[in-house]
Amino acid sequence: MTPVIEFKYSDVYDKHWLEYFKLLKLDSNYPSKQDIFGRIEEAETYWKNNGAKILESISKQSGLEWKSEKIIVYLVGKAVPFSSPLTMSVWLNKMQDKTLRSWINVLTHEIIHNILVDNSWGKMMNLKNYLESLGDIAKKTYVHIPVHAIHSLVYKDVFTDEDFLADIENTKNIDKDYFDAWSVVLEKGDKNIVEMFN
Repeated sequence: MTPVIEFKYSDVYDKHWLEYFKLLKLDSNYPSKQDIFGRIEEAETYWKNNGAKILESISKQSGLEWKSEKIIVYLVGKAVPFSSPLTMSVWLNKMQDKTLRSWINVLTHEIIHNILVDNSWGKMMNLKNYLESLGDIAKKTYVHIPVHAIHSLVYKDVFTDEDFLADIENTKNIDKDYFDAWSVVLEKGDKNIVEMFN
């Protein structure tokens, strides 16, 4: 079974994020509802033509089965993307990156978190033992090693080398823990890490 991806706007949820950014005095460039619905329309069009291929690749490359029948993707004006509830902002990288291409790559990352949670990845003992053997690493790095390993294989299967390299470069500039996870994947090998899932 491959899940249905539903792009959704919640006025209440979006207002929550707007209020949060007002408290931080970072609301001056908060995207409008028109911006949000524009992104939803772009995402739906792209996903209609490419979504099944991405979801199938995630399952195939990870060797994991989908358990969820539907994944709702909430779009808000501004937020750090996260996987549960799957939340995406209109634009990325401190609101500087407005490309659909980058947005889809981040969405794919968050969807990969979902398949790992569906399959109780914390109980995968070979993977757990390997991650623990890395010593004292940041929790965010620990969590993102399996995500990046799958994403690396999906990049090779569905996307382009340019997308793959841009993701790593963006991560280097945004978050050290994410970049450290990519470093482990590049050193150990994406397939070697994914083979530990079983």
